[in-house]
Amino acid sequence: MKLLLLWLAFLAGIVSASAQAVPSTAIRPLTIGDTVPDIELTNLINYPSKTARLSDFKGKMVIIDFWATWCGPCVAALPKMNALQKEFGERLQIIAVTMENRQKVLTFLEKYKAAREISSILLRTDDSLMSVMFPHKSIPHTVWIGADKQVKAITSGEYVISKNIKAILENKNVNWRLKDESSVFPYKDASIFDLSNLANTTLNFHSGFTGYIEGVSRGLFIKVDSINKQIRYNQYNLSILSLYSIGYGEFSAFQNPKRCVLFIKDSSKYFRDYSNEYYENWIRKNWYSYESVSPITYSDQQLQEKLIHDLNFFFRVDSKKENRIIPCLILKRLPNSIPMSTEGGLPQRELFILKDGKSNYVQKNNRLSEFVFVMNNDLRLKQLPLVIDETGYSEPLDLTLTIDKNLSIDGLRKALNAYGLDIVIEPREMSMLIIQEL
Repeated sequence: MKLLLLWLAFLAGIVSASAQAVPSTAIRPLTIGDTVPDIELTNLINYPSKTARLSDFKGKMVIIDFWATWCGPCVAALPKMNALQKEFGERLQIIAVTMENRQKVLTFLEKYKAAREISSILLRTDDSLMSVMFPHKSIPHTVWIGADKQVKAITSGEYVISKNIKAILENKNVNWRLKDESSVFPYKDASIFDLSNLANTTLNFHSGFTGYIEGVSRGLFIKVDSINKQIRYNQYNLSILSLYSIGYGEFSAFQNPKRCVLFIKDSSKYFRDYSNEYYENWIRKNWYSYESVSPITYSDQQLQEKLIHDLNFFFRVDSKKENRIIPCLILKRLPNSIPMSTEGGLPQRELFILKDGKSNYVQKNNRLSEFVFVMNNDLRLKQLPLVIDETGYSEPLDLTLTIDKNLSIDGLRKALNAYGLDIVIEPREMSMLIIQEL
């Protein structure tokens, strides 16, 4: 079905870890409070030998960071891990673990000339052991092991910051949410609303929502039941705007805050404030799962229309898709501009809000599309108009921009001019999602 194909394309960038065969030696999954056995670590990079034992790091806190070369957020985190390793020195050992083979990792590091950027952290390749001890479906996946070799926490990568490392080192009680991805969910066959206890009864037409379902990866599944003449349409763990994006067939567009006009009291359930709370805590409060069972004759368009109707009814809003002419910031090349370039290294991007209120955006070896994404999606820059890239430039480049605290367009333009770029206000007709609270 067209809808499913579009959804698969939309999810092409979502990160998920693949499973490996369980090694011959019996290794059980570990969780918080368990003591990690003195395992042998093989296929090491940035270590005097290719092997080590966990006991070699006696007295140190150990952070195990599961990553892969194809995982953008994982790669972007490696230089930060390197800086944290330098900051805490002999009190900490960070081990970046991947299932990928040694040669692939070395080739990847050579491609980005990144050896110096990760020189302080220990890399382990060809993993088939630690992924069984700490099972997961998505990466980054982080395991915190205390100096006593007990598991203190299992989290996503965003928790790996200086203040949290200090908290573990000081034996503080950290009440972080456990990142548990050990369950197996039968996506294609499971119904959210199971009526198996009703004998000789078939639910012919229904729809409904649940909140976030633990251990289930986000996604869309359509099952055609030719016997009962039904289509079951499931969407798991998606934001409200993701659901509306699917309903209106706009997918990524309507997840952009600057493509949405909300007349509602509380926008926090629609948009995450990056500076306010951990991402995984926000999604558990504001993501939903949806299921509908409809006649087999329903088309993709009818399924989408039903989803929109259900969303409006459940959230007590009116919504519509509307084309509007809006002022946009158009990113262009300056005439006879200097060649844009990169010094190489691992792809990075980050927005910092400085103490004086100014915004500092840093990008290394990344495309302009990353800059545009941050300008449009980070709510700290919400007063800027929608940014559209019309440079036609697709190669990676480095940017370091300081924008004045008032987020003035003149200040942004001046910062971009130094890189041979310009940004001007021009009107563009864009499809917009309009939501009105009832």
